[in-house]
Amino acid sequence: MILRLSGIDNMKAVVISYFKSSNIGDCILSKCLLEQFQNYFECEKVTYSLEPFEYTDINQIDEIKLNFAADIKSNILSFLKKIGLNRLSENYYWHKKYLSSFDKSKIEYIISQCDIVIIGGGNMIFDLESGCLSAGRFKYFAKIAKKHKKPLLVSSIGIGPFVNDNQVNKAIQALNYADFISFRDKNSLSIFNKYGGKNGFISSDPAFLFPKKNIEKKKRFVGINIINPSLLRMKNSEIEIITNRYIDLIQQLKGHGNSVIVFTTEIRDFKYANEIANKIGIDVQNIDSIKKLVDIYNEIFVIVGTRMHSMITAFTQEIPIIGLEWQPKIGELFKYLNITEFCQPILSFSIEKIHKQIEDIKVGKSVQSLNYINQMINEQKEMLNINTQKAIELSTRRF
Repeated sequence: MILRLSGIDNMKAVVISYFKSSNIGDCILSKCLLEQFQNYFECEKVTYSLEPFEYTDINQIDEIKLNFAADIKSNILSFLKKIGLNRLSENYYWHKKYLSSFDKSKIEYIISQCDIVIIGGGNMIFDLESGCLSAGRFKYFAKIAKKHKKPLLVSSIGIGPFVNDNQVNKAIQALNYADFISFRDKNSLSIFNKYGGKNGFISSDPAFLFPKKNIEKKKRFVGINIINPSLLRMKNSEIEIITNRYIDLIQQLKGHGNSVIVFTTEIRDFKYANEIANKIGIDVQNIDSIKKLVDIYNEIFVIVGTRMHSMITAFTQEIPIIGLEWQPKIGELFKYLNITEFCQPILSFSIEKIHKQIEDIKVGKSVQSLNYINQMINEQKEMLNINTQKAIELSTRRF
């Protein structure tokens, strides 16, 4: 059903998000975001990547092949940065790649024919290396929207981390093309405001709109969601620490009589998780569809998680969450839900503390009661609905 706000009858929107991903969390996020705006507009979707018209099948997620050429280019760009050729690096990194894309004219045509452009969901601008400039990707879409005088609404995004001030400044310059911006966490909004951002508001994550599935089974497993630390630009010594901590955590939980399911929600994490599992003689579940995720969550009573949207989705299924923080956005999620005591750094988490929290959950002594989880979910949904309407009204007002 399409809802109606004054002045937006029969409007068409282009929704740009992570519609192509090997991460089930991104797929859920983009799906929820699209459905959120389909309540108001007739929507067409575009993927926030170099394959703007390729979309992941959420019923069977395939691995997205690594692009070794992109890694080589990234190294070249890092070198250009070091020798002071910043502008050459910036102009090439996203702008030139998109200009040479055969989809450029199609993207521009779709945006020119819509009434509003919506970009949102997930961490949309962040740079883990000095030679990267992810703001260029966002700016590409934003400039087309402004060229065709379309209102630009940016919904529930995260930004950061960044390596240097230049990357942050470029991010803010790109975001300032927007008529309305909402951030899913306070840290992102703080960065935005600190560097001179305008029109920014706090909202929530669209994945909180994922519906509760009503299939009831006896929940008897502790779920361990594993991330591959080699994807996080970590040192070999840090990867070894994390590997050993994962092994110790699983073994100690099992030693205390807990049944454990180890699973991944990002295909690129599976090989690493499988190596850990082989060392302790257990299986790993690779979640490559929404159905598989719901099925496994119907057997889990608590999740020790790393991937952000694996935890948000678990929360929507009334499952308490314990987080291992590898990036600020994980800590921000737990701050947002007022359960910071359930989040620890991935390099130094206390197994004993996690075990105690799991035991409290088992016997109903945890802050994360069913009532508390449902209260927080309802608050997030209400905030998303209110902010969506506010965003639409403010974005379209001067048009």
